[in-house]
Amino acid sequence: MKRAAFALFSLLLVPAALKAQITLENTAPTGLQSLLSLTAGHKLITTFNGGSSLTVYNLDLTPYRTLTLPAAPAGYTWSSASYFTQALFDTDSTTIEFMLLGFNENSGENATSIVKEDGTVLLTVAPGACFHFAGTLNEGPGIFETAQGAKMLIRATYGGPTQIYGLPGHVPCVASCLNGAIDPGFVGVGEQLSPQSGSNAFPNPAGERTTITYSLPVGDMQARLLLHDAAGRVVLERSVGPSGSYVLETGQLANGTYQFMIVGNSGVITGSKIVVVH
Repeated sequence: MKRAAFALFSLLLVPAALKAQITLENTAPTGLQSLLSLTAGHKLITTFNGGSSLTVYNLDLTPYRTLTLPAAPAGYTWSSASYFTQALFDTDSTTIEFMLLGFNENSGENATSIVKEDGTVLLTVAPGACFHFAGTLNEGPGIFETAQGAKMLIRATYGGPTQIYGLPGHVPCVASCLNGAIDPGFVGVGEQLSPQSGSNAFPNPAGERTTITYSLPVGDMQARLLLHDAAGRVVLERSVGPSGSYVLETGQLANGTYQFMIVGNSGVITGSKIVVVH
């Protein structure tokens, strides 16, 4: 009897989290390459298949953007796409830029192009190998944030000459900054801040309004506040100044969890979650 009572008592001590189940939330009708982490929130992108475009989806699988692929350099075919970003390859944080890798079957050489979402080519290096993994010169081309701005290293061979490029944007500091280097994942840049980024919103949960506090970098006099719903859609956008606080009216928002981001000239500055309960 004592043993049975002890067993029952032990079961009651099992944390609720250990009883959680893995659940299937949705099934996409097409292949998805990866989860993107942009200034506009978390997104999904279709598998690269050598077509003329890529589709970016919100987490609820509604279409978000279509990325146009330009014609590959003469003699090359596109083999992969990576490093999707809104804050690195130009200073327009409203558009997505990304990197394309082309391959020449005759010469065995690679071509690297950086492209805007409308298909405009910002840079082409041919031949110039650019693997998906970045971070150190030993691993291949890297993208780094330095005191002199963002730098990109591209080389054609392992021990060959390395071209050093200055980038107009900045490498965002995400939850894992990897000592200033870009995340060495398949798609590259991660711009979505973790909820524990140092910014505050009070009260939270919010009813009719909440006050967001933040700190702009030295020299920045204005930034944008973007509010995303649970699906990653931008539901509100406001300009904020250097005062360090902004009163966000939440009375018109539906109950739920939202994520805000403060985006400045150098990309995402800070962000956190807000729960709205009326």
